[in-house]
Amino acid sequence: MVQATGPKAGGRTTRLVDILYTVVRRAHHVRSSHIRSHCDKAGLVLLSRLREYGPTRLSDLAAAVQLDISTVSRQVRALCDGGFTEALEDPQDKRARLLQLTDKGAAEIEAVTNELEAVISRALSKWPRADVDTLTTLLGRLADDLADRTEESAR
Repeated sequence: MVQATGPKAGGRTTRLVDILYTVVRRAHHVRSSHIRSHCDKAGLVLLSRLREYGPTRLSDLAAAVQLDISTVSRQVRALCDGGFTEALEDPQDKRARLLQLTDKGAAEIEAVTNELEAVISRALSKWPRADVDTLTTLLGRLADDLADRTEESAR
């Protein structure tokens, strides 16, 4: 059982934050120890963004993951070298390049997603379906509300 810790334990969202951190840490552990991938965690994040957004400029990809362009550029170079992404000419600006997910990159994301889904399904196998549905709904709502807050602070 995950317990709230620290001097502020007992606040309205303190336990939630502690549990979310624990879930994320454990998910990263599962990913690194149980899920086979040809990409590291950062590469998978970039591939996921490219799958979500489609062809994207490097600067926009870096902004989307909130990292410096030089950091993302090094990672993208490795993804291109591995055949997971490719750089295309931007039809709007012939000087610019768009990064695009390749079939190999899409297959990598699909494989990792399927493996992670299997792990999570096993973890939730004894949960009532209604609890899984409620968790899914509430986490989706939290994700949407956090996205709204991020958009508000960007204005």
